[in-house]
Amino acid sequence: MRGDRRQLIRLYSARIASPGYAYAGHAVERESEDAFPYIETPDQLAAIDEIKRDMESAPMDRLICGDVGYGIDRYAYPGDAILAE
Repeated sequence: MRGDRRQLIRLYSARIASPGYAYAGHAVERESEDAFPYIETPDQLAAIDEIKRDMESAPMDRLICGDVGYGIDRYAYPGDAILAE
């Protein structure tokens, strides 16, 4: 158990020290925004801003939950695509 804790501490220490990924102004972000056929709600816009802020600061763990058909991919896809480049 102690070894597991030490390993997690090392892992998260390395993650905190790693740079984030610039999100704003990225082509994938613009394409995703342009292709989204709906007007985002204030809560959806807040979620987008939080994801961008988190990605730019350091590697993140984030679970995005929502009902089918409510645009969850709109938030997850751009971040995934930027990281995959």
